[in-house]
Amino acid sequence: METLTEVCSNHYVIFFCEGRNEEDALRWICESNRLSLDREFCNFEYLRKLRTKSKRKDILTRILSNDYGREPALVYLLDSLKEKITLPSAFSQTPIYYVYTVPEFEILFIIHMNQLRAYNRLNPRPKASEFVKSIIGRDIKSEGSVQRIFNNNIDNLLKASRFLKVSYQKKKGLKDQYGFYDLCNVD
Repeated sequence: METLTEVCSNHYVIFFCEGRNEEDALRWICESNRLSLDREFCNFEYLRKLRTKSKRKDILTRILSNDYGREPALVYLLDSLKEKITLPSAFSQTPIYYVYTVPEFEILFIIHMNQLRAYNRLNPRPKASEFVKSIIGRDIKSEGSVQRIFNNNIDNLLKASRFLKVSYQKKKGLKDQYGFYDLCNVD
């Protein structure tokens, strides 16, 4: 499987994020110069524009109608393997690359806090976000939560992302998928 950097190298990459934490993490790796893609050919203007499914077609038509000087490609950060973007027919050849944080972004918080074993033992297992909120005792989906939980250290986010990506090799449906770690430059 080609790396995300390789498949996006000749495209103008337009990013979309499912939620607040994905957006904050993406912005953080960019600000820290840890994005594996060439920022000159990336667009972060529409990060959460696809949240409303009923307006997706119109939004995508508007975005993809622009001339970016390169063929566009979409990169969508999300946690659901089932969610897919349906492109307007005029843009059906536009590549879409999904970047996953399964079961949800907050699993990275659990990994960072060394709580994965405790989380996996729960039966029934709550949503990762609910588990983290019960430990921290406050909202974990507000602005600044990602940096705060990772102690303002980008390397903590990268380490948790790497751990999650390695775990994908053992999970059906995730082995050949991109994870958040694939967006990271880890030199």
